[in-house]
Amino acid sequence: MKKRLMILLLGLAAVNAFSAVSYTLRVVDQQVVGTDFYFKVYLQSTGDNALYLAGSQILLDYNENNFTGDAVTYQLGTGEAKLQNFYTLAPSIASDRISIDIDAPSFIDQTQFNTRVLLVSQTNPGSYIGQFKLSTISNPGGSAGLAWYYDGTNGTDIYYFDSTSPWATHQITVYSNVAPSDQSLPVQISSLSAVMTNREGLEISWTTQSEVNSSGFYVWRSSQKDGVYQKVSLDLIPSSGNSSSEQEYSFRDASVKNGQTYWYKIEEVSSSGQSEFFGPISVIAASPVPLDFELTPTYPNPFNSGTSFRYAIPEDSKVRIAVYTLLGGEIMELLDRRQEAGYYELGWNGTDRYGSAVPTGVYFLRMEADGFTKIQKMTLIR
Repeated sequence: MKKRLMILLLGLAAVNAFSAVSYTLRVVDQQVVGTDFYFKVYLQSTGDNALYLAGSQILLDYNENNFTGDAVTYQLGTGEAKLQNFYTLAPSIASDRISIDIDAPSFIDQTQFNTRVLLVSQTNPGSYIGQFKLSTISNPGGSAGLAWYYDGTNGTDIYYFDSTSPWATHQITVYSNVAPSDQSLPVQISSLSAVMTNREGLEISWTTQSEVNSSGFYVWRSSQKDGVYQKVSLDLIPSSGNSSSEQEYSFRDASVKNGQTYWYKIEEVSSSGQSEFFGPISVIAASPVPLDFELTPTYPNPFNSGTSFRYAIPEDSKVRIAVYTLLGGEIMELLDRRQEAGYYELGWNGTDRYGSAVPTGVYFLRMEADGFTKIQKMTLIR
C-alpha cells in the first residue's frame, strides 16, 4: 500500500522526426500483493495523427536490490483484443533493467491490417499494453525504483505503421534526461509495541520506515489473538501521507482492566480508501513499573521469518537494542531512544540495516540501558 514500495504516475513524452506523431508512456496502478509488485503500462498517442503500433521495445530501470527474484511476468487485459490476439509480448530482466519486447503482428492486406494492428488511443491513459509483476520483494521499506531507461545512447523505442500499404514503419526513440519521481513501496511498519505506563491505560506505539499515499491509522483490540477485534481509536490518526523517513505514532487505550491480556492490530488506510493490517501484538495490563531491567529470550527460536522478545525498564532510561553476528559485528539497530519505565515488546524480521535478508546462522540480541547489559542468542534458519 501502501501498501507500501509512492508509486506515482510515470509520464514521458517524445516527439519523433515526423512531428505529426508523438506518444506518451505511463506506468499506473502500482500495487503490492504479498511479496509481489504489480504495475501497468499504457501507451497513448498524443500527436495529430493516430499511432498504429508496430514492433517496439519498452525499457524500464528498477531497483534489483529490493527484489530477490529475477523474474518479470505479464498478463494482457480482456479489453485489448488486437494486442492479445495478434501481438506477442516478451518481458525479461537483464541486470537491473526490465525489457518489454512487443512483436508486431503479420498481415498481407488492408483488411488484415485493420483487424490486427492496434490503433493506440488518444484518450487518457491510452491503450493498455499489459500488467507486469516483479517477484519477490525482499525489502518492503525500500524503493521499486521504476524509471524510463536512458543512458545517453539508447532508450525506449516505439515504432508505428503507416495506415495504408505498403505500411512502412517509423521509429520514435525516447531520449530523456529527466528522471521520474523515485518510487517507494507502500507503508511499512518496522516496529509495534504496547506498554502500561505511569499514566492511565496502555500506550500503543508504532514506527513506519516509509509511507506512500497514506491517510492515517486506526487501532484495533481483542482479548484473544485470533478473536474478534474492535476498533478502539474512533478517529483516524493522521499519518505523514508520503514519507521516505522514519515516522513515529502512538495511541493511548484507557479502557483496559488490570491483569487482562490484550491483543492489538494497526490498520493503515490509504488515500484511495484501501487498508492493510499490521500485527497483532499482545500486552498485559499489569503493574506499570517493573522492579528490574529485563530482556526475555526471543520467541520463536530458532525462527525463519521473524522473532520477537519483551523487555522491561524500571525507570526512565536510554535504551539501545541491536543485533550482532557471531564475530561481534552489528548488523541491525532495533531501538535507540529514551523510554519511560514499563514493559515493551519488539521483533526482528531477519534483515540487516539495509533491509537485505541475512543468511542462516546464529545471531545475538544485545540490550543496553543505564548500566544494564544483557545478551540473548537466537538462531535463524532460512
